[in-house]
Amino acid sequence: MLQKIILVIVLIPFFYCPAAFAQTNAEQQPLKQVRIGAWRLHLPYNFAKSVEKVRSTMFCATSESLFEHDLIFGATRTYSKVDGLSDVGISFIKYSPEFDILIISYENGNLDLFETQKGRFTNINFIKNSNRTGSKRINHIHLKNGLAYLSCDFGIVELDLARKEIKNTFIIGPNGTTIATRATTTDDTKFYVATELGMFWANINAPNLSDFNAWQLDSRMRKSLNFATTLNGRLYTSRIQNDTIWNLALTTNTWSAFVYEGGIRSISVSDDHLVVTNSFRAAIFDKNFVLKEQIGPESFIKNPSQAHYDKGLTFIADNGGGLIRHFQNVYQVITPNGPYSSNVQSITKSKNNIWVASGGIDDARTGVFSIDGFFSFKDNTWKSVNRLNTNNLDGFFDYVYVKQNPLTKKIYVASWYSGLFEFGEDLQVQRRFTPQNSSLQYQNSSSDNIRVGAVDFDSKGNLWATNYNCNSPVSVLRTNNTWQAYRYGNNDLVKGIFIDQNDQKWINYFNEGLLLINKDNPSIYRLLGRGQGNGNLPSGLVNAVAEDRDGYIWIGTAEGACVFYTPQQLFASNAADAQQPIIEIGGFNGKLLAKETVTSIAIDGANNKWFGTQNGVFVLSADISKQLAYFTAENSPLPSNNIVGIAIDDQTGEVFIGTDKGVASYRGSATIGSDRHENVLVFPNPVRPNYEGVIAISGLVDNAFIKITDVVGNLVYQSKAQGGQAVWNGKDYTGRRVNTGVYLVLSMDETGVERFVSKILFMN
Repeated sequence: MLQKIILVIVLIPFFYCPAAFAQTNAEQQPLKQVRIGAWRLHLPYNFAKSVEKVRSTMFCATSESLFEHDLIFGATRTYSKVDGLSDVGISFIKYSPEFDILIISYENGNLDLFETQKGRFTNINFIKNSNRTGSKRINHIHLKNGLAYLSCDFGIVELDLARKEIKNTFIIGPNGTTIATRATTTDDTKFYVATELGMFWANINAPNLSDFNAWQLDSRMRKSLNFATTLNGRLYTSRIQNDTIWNLALTTNTWSAFVYEGGIRSISVSDDHLVVTNSFRAAIFDKNFVLKEQIGPESFIKNPSQAHYDKGLTFIADNGGGLIRHFQNVYQVITPNGPYSSNVQSITKSKNNIWVASGGIDDARTGVFSIDGFFSFKDNTWKSVNRLNTNNLDGFFDYVYVKQNPLTKKIYVASWYSGLFEFGEDLQVQRRFTPQNSSLQYQNSSSDNIRVGAVDFDSKGNLWATNYNCNSPVSVLRTNNTWQAYRYGNNDLVKGIFIDQNDQKWINYFNEGLLLINKDNPSIYRLLGRGQGNGNLPSGLVNAVAEDRDGYIWIGTAEGACVFYTPQQLFASNAADAQQPIIEIGGFNGKLLAKETVTSIAIDGANNKWFGTQNGVFVLSADISKQLAYFTAENSPLPSNNIVGIAIDDQTGEVFIGTDKGVASYRGSATIGSDRHENVLVFPNPVRPNYEGVIAISGLVDNAFIKITDVVGNLVYQSKAQGGQAVWNGKDYTGRRVNTGVYLVLSMDETGVERFVSKILFMN
């Protein structure tokens, strides 16, 4: 009996490693840093949907991205909106060797044509942008005579690959009605289409396939079908999660059935074999429909979506396990580094870490029973924590907020179902807090539901938590390990919490307004809402609270943003109301983002304001007098315009933006400065001839003045740092790229006392 070997290969974009190595758990290598002004997407690669061979490379599509695995060298490279894809939400991929085009289809009907040897993408958005109502999802792609037949949720679209344009649309339902077509295939004489109504067919030489009368429904196969493929004179079909494969002998026109238990997930043909996946395994049948090999079940095979067979080598696109390679009883799990899923409920930061909570809260304020867990991004590496890889998490759901104690370094995770968890720096559970060992309470009328919305820490290290819909909805865990709960008025529908530098606690409600708790006496509080003297919020629906470098408190609401310039006076005077400044955006003056639902606010090292909205990200200068940028899914690699949260790495200036379709990050130019130069770094250094980005000088004293000279002291450039980082485009004041040589960077604070000198090697 052969011994089974499992190889887990966690691969990183653009990094090369051996095709196989004898270990069961490979260490995750860090992702590459990006230059200032560049984007990267942080996407999951576990939920693979479709797999296709392109010469000596295997391409794998996930829900959010695409990656390739080199069969010879073992290299893996990822593709996203940063690298040429036009969208997210891939539904299917298919390769045309004739045109060297990998066809990438999307859930929304969008289409990319990737010429793999040229590295060129062409977007065809005809279906996506059509005025057709209902779903435009592309379910399957079939190639025939230089044409691609796209099976869509409304009919069949014919794509001319030579001209890269849509040629025809076939609406084949009864009397010309639209029906969902799930897969198309052909033999020498007929088209066969699996649809929601059954198996349709048409003569391949019919004069007008756009005429619904050209299509016939096989009366013997009137059932919802998902798959259709032909091999060696037979048509094979089934429907998803069914245990029966129906096959039609094309020469005799007779149907027969074959039971293959396990819930069928796909049927396809590769290397003259029929490849079938079900919920547990992949099965390989020869061209005469004789079972040749079964792969699985295995613990690391979660839910096979599709498989590809090639001369004994099988690749499985697994919806939960990534790309799985199998050859002669040796398995490899190939997954680029990324968070476990694209679900984002909140995104926070600590000194050296970005945290993402993936649980959900729906419109009814109930949980969605997500088990995806939470994710950590540290040292350019993602680590995911959930019941699949961490002990003591079974039976718990919806982790909605993560915060690390800056003093103890312990991590606290709020659950919208299971209370509050304490993790060590090793990301292992240390304690779970419930009504039995804390002042947290069950939701009213519930005996097991403990909804904790968020946590934050005051300057002494005490933990404050919001506890939704219970008698005392605010709790504190003091540093002496004692708990205490507080009640404030009759509103217990608490959501988020933010503690400012003065230890005032800002708590927003789901329904109306802000609760402000006094820094010295938690029993003293104030409710802030609309109207002068009452807080003067533009809307009672508050989504975000942030503090800038000047100590001002910025509030994001359903009707724009406002600011408290004197938050420390809110308990002393009603005159300390919020203000909604008048600013200019897009050539129009108006109250700060008054037409936007502001969902999140973050402040960078230069005190610039990043406002997340349901229509993208607005970046305003420190004094909000100038719009620095406006990022959307249309003008940037953002996966979506619906922004959930923003967190900024103060050390690198990288801005992490959580959306409802995943996380993107943008390397900004501002970092947090300090009173002294610390770990000054020039990146890149040396600057090579083909480098066209800016050079960053980080680790500077706050808002330092910099001068760049050649080695004999001639001034080339001067500027002022954004917080703790300055940038240079490699050009002198005339706009000319400087010559090859060593250049000195002279940095000093405003007094001229704190100084530092660094060097840049420039190659031109």
